[in-house]
Amino acid sequence: MSDKEGDETDTLTPLAPAIEETLAPMAPTTGEKPRGRPFEPGVSGNPRGRPKGSRNQRTVFFEGMLDHRAEEMLHTLFDLALNRDPMAMRFCAERILPLRRDRRVEFDLPEIATTDDGVKASAAIMHAFAAGELSPNEATTAMRLLQAHLGVLEQAKLEPRVSALEEKLRE
Repeated sequence: MSDKEGDETDTLTPLAPAIEETLAPMAPTTGEKPRGRPFEPGVSGNPRGRPKGSRNQRTVFFEGMLDHRAEEMLHTLFDLALNRDPMAMRFCAERILPLRRDRRVEFDLPEIATTDDGVKASAAIMHAFAAGELSPNEATTAMRLLQAHLGVLEQAKLEPRVSALEEKLRE
C-alpha cells in the first residue's frame, strides 16, 4: 500500500461517524404505515409546505463533501481518460464535446417576396439536397421554414382584401 492510499483512508475515517449521524434521521422508520388517510381532506401535517429555497439535507451534505475533493476527482478522471479507460474517455467526451444539434447551412436561395416565389425557393432547397449540400433533416427544416414564411406572406396578401370586404359590409 502506498503512502497516498494510506492518507486517503485516514482522511475518510473521521467522516464516517459524521455521515452516519447525518443520514440516521433520514432513514425510513420501521413502524407500521397508517391505513387510510392520515389527515383530513384539505389538511396536512405541514400546512405551509416545504419552505421555499430549502434543499434536501442529503444533497447539501454530499455537495459539501464533493466541494472539498472535486479538483482531485477531476484530475483522477482525466488521468483515467488519458490512460485510455473507455468509461472515463466517454464521460469526458460527453461533457467536453457535446453532440452538435444544428450547424450553419449555406446554399443559394432566391428572394421570397411573394407566394409565387415559393416554387423557386422549394426547387432551390431540393437542388441543394440532391447535390448533398443539405442533409435530409436540414432540407426538411428548410421546407418547413419556407412553408411557414409562405403562410405569413399569404396572410399579408389576404389582409387588405378582407379589410376592403369588411368596409363594404359596413356601408
